Amino acid sequence: MKTVFIFLLLALLCVVSVHAGERRSKDFDKLMPSTLKHPPETEVRLNKWFRDSKFGAFIHFGAYSTLAGKYKDRVGSYRYSEWIQQDLGIPYEEYRKEVAGLFNPTDFDAEEWVKIFKATGMRYVVITSKHHDGFALFDSACSDYDVMDASPFKRDIIKELSEACHKHGLKFGVYYSQAKDWSDPDSPSFTSEKTLKDIFPNLPEDREPDIDAYIARKSLPQIEELLKNYQIDLIWFDTPRGMTRERAVLFGDAVRRLNPDCVINSRLSTMAGASSKQVVTPEMLEMFDYISLGDKEVPWKKLPLTTESPDSVSSAYGYKAHGEHHYHSLQDLIHRMVHTVCAGGNYLLNCGPMGNGKIDPKAVESFSGIGDWMRDNHESIYDTKANPLPSRPEWGDASLSKDGKSLYLHVMEWPSDGKLRVDGVGAEAASAAFLAPEGTDQKVSLSQRGATLLIGLPAKAIDEHDTVIKVSLESPFLSRAVKQSSSKAPSAAGPSTFIEESLEAYNKRMQWFVDAQYGMFIHFGVYSQLGGEFKGQKMPGKYSEWISANLEIPREEYAEVIKDFNPTQFDADRIVRTAKAAGMKYLVITSKHHDGFCLWDSKYTDFDVASTPFKGRDILAELNEACKKHGLKFGLYYSVLDWNHPTQVPSLQKKTPNWRWGRTFLSDRGKGSDKQTYVDYQKNQLLELIENYDPSILWFDGEWVEWWTVEDGIDLYNALRNASSHVIMNNRVGKRKAFEADFLTKEQRHFDAAKAENHWEACYTMNDSWGYRKGDDEWKDAATVYEKLKDVNMKGGNLLLNVGPDGNGVVQADAISVLLEAGKMIEANPIEKMKPMPRKVPRLVKGYKAKVKKAIDVTPGI
Repeated sequence: MKTVFIFLLLALLCVVSVHAGERRSKDFDKLMPSTLKHPPETEVRLNKWFRDSKFGAFIHFGAYSTLAGKYKDRVGSYRYSEWIQQDLGIPYEEYRKEVAGLFNPTDFDAEEWVKIFKATGMRYVVITSKHHDGFALFDSACSDYDVMDASPFKRDIIKELSEACHKHGLKFGVYYSQAKDWSDPDSPSFTSEKTLKDIFPNLPEDREPDIDAYIARKSLPQIEELLKNYQIDLIWFDTPRGMTRERAVLFGDAVRRLNPDCVINSRLSTMAGASSKQVVTPEMLEMFDYISLGDKEVPWKKLPLTTESPDSVSSAYGYKAHGEHHYHSLQDLIHRMVHTVCAGGNYLLNCGPMGNGKIDPKAVESFSGIGDWMRDNHESIYDTKANPLPSRPEWGDASLSKDGKSLYLHVMEWPSDGKLRVDGVGAEAASAAFLAPEGTDQKVSLSQRGATLLIGLPAKAIDEHDTVIKVSLESPFLSRAVKQSSSKAPSAAGPSTFIEESLEAYNKRMQWFVDAQYGMFIHFGVYSQLGGEFKGQKMPGKYSEWISANLEIPREEYAEVIKDFNPTQFDADRIVRTAKAAGMKYLVITSKHHDGFCLWDSKYTDFDVASTPFKGRDILAELNEACKKHGLKFGLYYSVLDWNHPTQVPSLQKKTPNWRWGRTFLSDRGKGSDKQTYVDYQKNQLLELIENYDPSILWFDGEWVEWWTVEDGIDLYNALRNASSHVIMNNRVGKRKAFEADFLTKEQRHFDAAKAENHWEACYTMNDSWGYRKGDDEWKDAATVYEKLKDVNMKGGNLLLNVGPDGNGVVQADAISVLLEAGKMIEANPIEKMKPMPRKVPRLVKGYKAKVKKAIDVTPGI
């Protein structure tokens, strides 16, 4: 009786949840902390297809489908008809004979199913290969309780559906209940002793279930069969009862061994994400690829991890015609899908086919309506990012194109006064129009006051369910609540103050840097594979990362070099372990040097690592994760200038190539929009870096170009500080002679005397070049490194010591040897740093204008 009461209570809660559409009581901020990040290998898998798919079909189909919620005049009380065996306590032998033994869906047509799903707009399909009743829809060699052996149908449903999906361009996944299995008394299925006795009435009283025997005998072998015998893109595990980490690892390892690209959901090992009590932890994220939210749960806010909402067209998952159940309206389903996608997740919409193998007509009707809406509005769903506005608006929701230049407004509640207000828009709006063809001739008025859009609408909605308005933006949307700057670049009379901060807050933000003392600098990029030589010609000068400028390699020709960039021996963990053994506490890598090549997959350019043979691996993410693992802070170098960007051209003054390219001009000489175009590009790349990697340092360089002003630097500093409360930046974010930003940078030298009023850092090479240069063997010895660190530390600074991995991604053995030897010296004779005591927050240097003017002709640095 207690079990029945629990089921009834759950049913009541489900109805409340379904009608409400969302479980707002769930504290996502607590259960899924914003600091969580997917591991790099997970990012690679998700980015192959899953994240951009957005919309999938879930199918609950099995022997229970023939019952539709009723068995021998007994109607199941539980909301899920696929649970009827446990709900009514049907013994296994009886269920096998009377239910599975009669399962004969002769009208099943995989082609027909897939055509319906594709017309609905779904991009992947997940079907129950084995649900909790233990009956498999595929030909299993380790159990005869399957569609080929235990039913009269004798057709491999998984094989037919897999082939149909891939034929029509849909990804294919299987649901598999890895722990619950009512056909096996050893599985951890049975929530009460009574349930176990109902289903297996003849079991000895003193019998103890053996979970591991069940896993070894059936569950794990069937997973391996699915992976070996079918083309599987995703495995959807469920209800991990009794699944310890060690048991879950068995399944995860099998999947990775047999199909490394296969995506795994979180219910392999945990119900965190679905549960309102379990907190998602970083350790959990090593076990799976994405979070499955609760059944029929629509997230009410943007979430930090990739999620999927398993919804259904009705209150049940398996087909149900008897007992309490209801279907969602078409409008409700569209809203649920849109809210899920706008929260950054995928929407997995279930239908329960009937026992004859046909899809439920009511589901087909809903699918048809969704398909009609998707044909007009798919642009606002596929390949989009989550709602970038500060919160979900009362009138509906919003999504953003991947390039950040199209904002899609989903208007579900039509304003009675015809005026739509949109707050928190992080870019200048150019135009607005309805997405659906029916709205082509309808005019909308658009005005903007700061970050607020005011849109005038016609009296009636274009679409009664969800009218989508596409707002085209002048520049990419600035996310993470960054304060919007003027649509024009700051003028000489522009902002002259830094973001407000107390001295106490500033010192707290800088404390780890003060204590760090010693860090590793890494110059690595496409230039590393050249080693200072191009087509048999050695570059003049000693800094190899300047090769494209010093040899004046045409942009188009240099762009071709990235086709050979494939540092397969890059080992982030080894590099960070070396840094730690050397005594270093932080690391800074060149995310983008002056040549404009990006070491991450940037949505703002194709001149990046994703366009090389090395695509699929994220160098920055791998280093970031290794730093977290070994306790180092992670930082990113970013060059203000960019030789690849079309807005920048070399100076016309007849000096060395290094001089001409080091002092780029804007192609329109600052008289047109070039500067704003590049400032937007630069700012959004940096916001992208903050969003993706949450660095502790942003380390700037290349700010000496004449067109980059003091005001530009302050504007950028303020925008990035608004985006990240803890990031620190060096004084090269603006003119180095004008800025006393978070810390000062000295290059290949340091202060002669103690500098007590500023945080500062000196960066040095270990040999002659920053980037890898062939034949550069003038290494500093360990004693020199130790003495340099000691002198810098005793004068109040940090030492940032550079390594330049070669084109294979390998740090030279000589450099590693010196670092490790110096590390032993530091361990044997620790160095005490003089701690600076700044009395002011970041500011401009007194008399900076004269200093900047005098410094224009200074030779460019790294």
